[in-house]
Amino acid sequence: MKLFVILLPLLIGTLAAAAPASAPERNAVVASVNGSAITLYDLLPETGQQEKALAAVWQGKDLEREIYQLRRKTLDQMIDSKLLLEA
Repeated sequence: MKLFVILLPLLIGTLAAAAPASAPERNAVVASVNGSAITLYDLLPETGQQEKALAAVWQGKDLEREIYQLRRKTLDQMIDSKLLLEA
């Protein structure tokens, strides 16, 4: 099984969470599992509600850290799901 993960600044930064991502950003590939891409467009709907909840509690760098951790955890789960489906 081939797994290739690309962590983009889009995944790390929370500016995309604060403002709608542009079309090129939404199409950015954040991971590839056996040739199947996971884009930011795939990831953000999975984290949107939780990101809003985090924004009600955290600010600044703390919010960025929390959103990064949420997106990373969610991306890991999406990768695991793809790997299990292909097994």
